[in-house]
Amino acid sequence: MKLQLLTDCADPEPLFQSPLWCAETKLDGDWRRVIKSGNEVIGLTREGNRVALGGETVALAMLSPFDFVLDGEQMPAGRFVAFDIYGLMGSPVLSDNSARRDILCDVWKGEVVERVIGEEAKRELCERVKASGGEGIVLKRVDAPYMEGRTPYCQRWKNYQQEVFEVASVNIAKCSIEVSRHGVSFGGVPVQSLARLPKVGDKILVKYERVTEKNRLLRAVLAK
Repeated sequence: MKLQLLTDCADPEPLFQSPLWCAETKLDGDWRRVIKSGNEVIGLTREGNRVALGGETVALAMLSPFDFVLDGEQMPAGRFVAFDIYGLMGSPVLSDNSARRDILCDVWKGEVVERVIGEEAKRELCERVKASGGEGIVLKRVDAPYMEGRTPYCQRWKNYQQEVFEVASVNIAKCSIEVSRHGVSFGGVPVQSLARLPKVGDKILVKYERVTEKNRLLRAVLAK
């Protein structure tokens, strides 16, 4: 199965400044490909495995008079958000990114990921996503075609880092844990509920913005 994958962005500044790049919200869901062919609508995972789609997603797909293959994210509560289109009426969509966006908005009757252009708008989107606790943004070259595999023309800029730490101690009263790595403490991480409290010695994935000068994780939370 051909699909376009993101590369990590080392420095977003040149892409913020360039008029050749747009920005989209990076969704924190499960990647899905939605294929509509006649009266059939199917969903595929990134690995190409068939997966059930929500009833609303299927109903929205059937509203379109076109057969299509599009990519998006399956979000909680069955919500599907489209972000690109790969095929239309049995043929690949060979247009550049900007034109594909227009085609996608014409074909898909449901939600489409937010996209902005212009330096000020890109910076504002990045800050807004960060303030809401979102994963980050995707920067796309507007004149690039749909390319199979990892492409330098679609880059993700994350608002946080993710690493595996060991649970050094558990504070039930505060519903939090202390995490460490190689015997070095990185401070406390809040846990949403007592039911999710891990045990001492467990290896857990933690999301955080950065490590402070005092060797603490800033705005750390447990990853899903």
